[in-house]
Amino acid sequence: RIGANKAGIFLNLIPVFAALFAVLFIDETLAWYQAAGGVLVILGVFISTRLTKREKQSMKQEISF
Repeated sequence: RIGANKAGIFLNLIPVFAALFAVLFIDETLAWYQAAGGVLVILGVFISTRLTKREKQSMKQEISF
C-alpha cells in the first residue's frame, strides 16, 4: 500500500504529461525552458520517491511477518 503523501507527489507529473500530449496530438511547440522544467519535475518526483536503505529494511521486516 502507498500512502496519500507518496501518491500526491505524482500529481506533479500532470502538467508534464499535458505538455507532452499537446506536442504529440495538437502540434503545440515546446520551448527549451518548458522541456527543462519537465525534466526538473521528473527528477524531483524520482528523488522524492526513491527508498532509503532504512526504509527498504523496514519494508522487508514488515513483509517477513
